[in-house]
Amino acid sequence: MAPLVFHSLNISMQKVVAGIDYSLSCPCLCIYTGDTFSFDNCKFYYVLSSKKLVGTFGKNIFGSLTKEHTLEPQRYENLANHFIDIIEQNGVQYVGVEGYAMGGSGRVFSIGENTGLLKYKIYKMSVPFIIPPPTVIKKFATGKGNANKEIMYEHFFKQTGVDIKALYGYTKTTIGSPISDIVDSYFIAKYTFTNF
Repeated sequence: MAPLVFHSLNISMQKVVAGIDYSLSCPCLCIYTGDTFSFDNCKFYYVLSSKKLVGTFGKNIFGSLTKEHTLEPQRYENLANHFIDIIEQNGVQYVGVEGYAMGGSGRVFSIGENTGLLKYKIYKMSVPFIIPPPTVIKKFATGKGNANKEIMYEHFFKQTGVDIKALYGYTKTTIGSPISDIVDSYFIAKYTFTNF
């Protein structure tokens, strides 16, 4: 008896993961599709209030303008819905949302409400997700749990060879938004990829 051979099956082993660096001022979502993690197979989406940073940068970075809102809950809903729509459109299978910085200060309650709504919406989608603390992401990216934005960028550049600062014409030595948010979301997605 001859062995059974299945020629018509084409099963993809690719993962579709999302890494989210969520905030009020410049949340960023990285979606990776593939089986070996790389920058080229990532798409980045961020939202912010600066019109000059809206548009497409490179071939896979997309910036959108924050929607008008009159109340803070409306702002949270706009941001969450924007990201949920992108997650659904890309068929994301696993999500990583960076956890809270335990030494955080400022608008911590607003940040909590904003992020809580996003997590709830992901939960309602029945998409498995993890919430790694910032220190875990920093250690994963650089080997140091207290790495600053500049060190994170340095390791991103070493690993990817992509100079995001050049895409934006950024000349400052300190790293700001949306560059730091893109870098963080990249490492959150990579961490999520390796942990699912």
